[in-house]
Amino acid sequence: MLNFFNSILGGVPDSALADTTAILNSYSFWSFVIVAVGTSVLVFLTAMRMKGGLFSKVLYYFGAGMVLIFLGYILVSVPVCAASPYSKIVHDMLYLVAYLLMALGANRLYMFTKGN
Repeated sequence: MLNFFNSILGGVPDSALADTTAILNSYSFWSFVIVAVGTSVLVFLTAMRMKGGLFSKVLYYFGAGMVLIFLGYILVSVPVCAASPYSKIVHDMLYLVAYLLMALGANRLYMFTKGN
């Protein structure tokens, strides 16, 4: 793949492309971490400010789902964790549970709007 970009860019050394890729990967990873932690904390703080009720419960479900997605991403992105043979399985299970939690929260909100 680097050779393809190298031919397009007109003879840029492979080391420069590798350095650029490493910088972009690092930037992408840390951007995800900052946004994920920030939004998860914001969702939980908003749920606590609501002091109970249906909407705070829905936000707790969504916040828990967001945290599980974040943990799953970290599990396969950090080389120390990704080296484990079970990391992909745990990643997939965390995503599954996260989406189920968010679907449960959405269903509770839907049931409330229908009056049940």
